[in-house]
Parts: sequence; structure tokens; C-alpha cells
Amino acid sequence: MILSILSSIKRTMSSNEQNFNLREQAGSIGQAGGAFSERGRAAENAYFHAQEAEQLAALKQQLEQQPQNQSKK
Repeated sequence: MILSILSSIKRTMSSNEQNFNLREQAGSIGQAGGAFSERGRAAENAYFHAQEAEQLAALKQQLEQQPQNQSKK
């Protein structure tokens, strides 16, 4: 169970890295630079950072509950 969670987090992070590499190459707005593209990149980075923090919090909660479940057996 824990391994599946870790692998899903790893896949999410690697797909985020791939998406970031694609964003660097995509569109004239992204290539033009300036405040608009900087704001867009900052918003995307904040979104992915929050998403990863939620995943790590869920994993931490599951890990904290696991010893409790094992001691009941």
C-alpha cells in the first residue's frame, strides 16, 4: 500500500517535471517573457507545490495510522 502511494507520488512529480519542460518550449507568450509569463509560472508553481504538499500530508497521515492498525492485530 505504501509502495503504491510512493510510486503514485513519484509519477506525479515526474509528470510535473515533464509538463514544466513542455511549458518552457510552448507558446509565444511563454517565450516572450515579461511580467505576464512570470506571473503565470509563479501561479503554476504555487499550484503544484500545494498539490504535492497535500499528497505528502495524506501519505504522512496514512503512515501514522499504519502502526495503529498493526498493533490491533
